[in-house]
Amino acid sequence: MTSNYSGIRINLADILLPLTGLMVMGSLLLRKSDWPRWAISGGILWPILLTAIMAFALINGYMTTGEVSNWALVNKFAGWLVLVCYFGLGAWLATNYESPMIRLFLRSFIAAFLAISLANLMFLVFQDIIGAFIVEPQLKGLMGNRNAYAFLALLVMSLMAVYATSNKLLLPGWANSLFWASVPVLLAYAGSRAGWISAVALIIVIVCYFRARAIKPILLPLLIGLSIVMAIYTVNPGIVMREKQGNAIKEFVQAVAQDRHDGQNQESYAQKNDQKELNNGGDFIRLRVLDDALAFWKESPVIGIGLGSFLKFQFEKYGIENRGLDIIDTTPLWLLTETGIVGISTFLLFCFFALHALWRGSRIIETDGDLLRLALIFTFIGFAIMSLFHELLYSRHLWLMRSGRAGTRLSS
Repeated sequence: MTSNYSGIRINLADILLPLTGLMVMGSLLLRKSDWPRWAISGGILWPILLTAIMAFALINGYMTTGEVSNWALVNKFAGWLVLVCYFGLGAWLATNYESPMIRLFLRSFIAAFLAISLANLMFLVFQDIIGAFIVEPQLKGLMGNRNAYAFLALLVMSLMAVYATSNKLLLPGWANSLFWASVPVLLAYAGSRAGWISAVALIIVIVCYFRARAIKPILLPLLIGLSIVMAIYTVNPGIVMREKQGNAIKEFVQAVAQDRHDGQNQESYAQKNDQKELNNGGDFIRLRVLDDALAFWKESPVIGIGLGSFLKFQFEKYGIENRGLDIIDTTPLWLLTETGIVGISTFLLFCFFALHALWRGSRIIETDGDLLRLALIFTFIGFAIMSLFHELLYSRHLWLMRSGRAGTRLSS
């Protein structure tokens, strides 16, 4: 896998998924477990409908370009089927296991996140001390991508916040305080600008929701963490603004304000990107992709241009050797461009029903399932914001945890 690889990433859970699926099917056929039950309106019809949308988009891509895109077939369609499997697995687990198992799973999930993050952070701090980067300078936590890690951090923040304010801590009190104090440091070392924005918005929502209950377990340690980051910035701004993120933001604003991504300014800005004069040339690519995606969508606004078509059009427009070639790295824009109004409307409708089921089941907090549903509502808020800047639809943990059963009200 190359450093600029933009396709689907296989993780250990994906490798074990077929074996897990066989075990689940065996358990169902032998009647040792119950079939998944769904709290979301429509239930199993949703993954079927969404899969049909993706299949049609794949066929539409063939009709548009005259060929099946291998990239779309593997990364988008096959990757989607993997998400459907996680969605079904989550529903089966929620149907057959009660709160004690949910609590054990969440404890293990958060403990693994913290252990991996701490180990990665210590290594990055060591690199800062010796003044040399042995590996990439971002905190990725074995996720392969700092933005994917930042989104995972949003989920963990949501879980920790809900449990802390309910006096049902998943971890000891000192560990909860240590986590919130470390959040600013983790986000700084991850260097995900979308992660910063989403985290700030998520914390504001959490504090407004829990009010006084959020002061002691969340706000106070969070302020300590912010103080630590400010102190580090005073000593060495480059540690906090990793890869000159501050200048990158400034350049991005200038590019938007001066419309450098369009018309006569595009060539000069691209030349600067090639000559490494920009702190983050990827921002220029994003602006260019935005223009191109909207232009292609206008050619087929209802059903979109089909899976993989945008990548082929990019090759044709800029050449296969163009180092600035990229995919649509924002979930709403990608769905709109390649699946059209029909596709994005269906996905948004699914999200609406999922949020409705979560809210309906979290109005009374009694079990760990209730707490998990409330945490997922906050996670959805983080997802909605961060997906405007990155393509996060294929985040496995979101699909695994958003499934559920009506019996325990652990819903999608």
